[in-house]
Amino acid sequence: MSGERERYHVLMSPSAYKRYRKFDPHLQRKIKEEAGKLSEDPYRIVGDKNRIEIVLVKSRESFYQILRRIIRKR
Repeated sequence: MSGERERYHVLMSPSAYKRYRKFDPHLQRKIKEEAGKLSEDPYRIVGDKNRIEIVLVKSRESFYQILRRIIRKR
């Protein structure tokens, strides 16, 4: 490789996308920006697929409780 970092594909689960669509356009842009950053520099890589799945987009209120439920189901 020519020193370039490998990019990852960022996907949004159907349930996350459903919530995403309800946000105002400004917040949707911010989410897209952060997803773009993840595609270039993911925090932790598990497995050999170049794919990152966003499983939840939500305001901070009860975020972690809902995320725990989602993770347990997987």
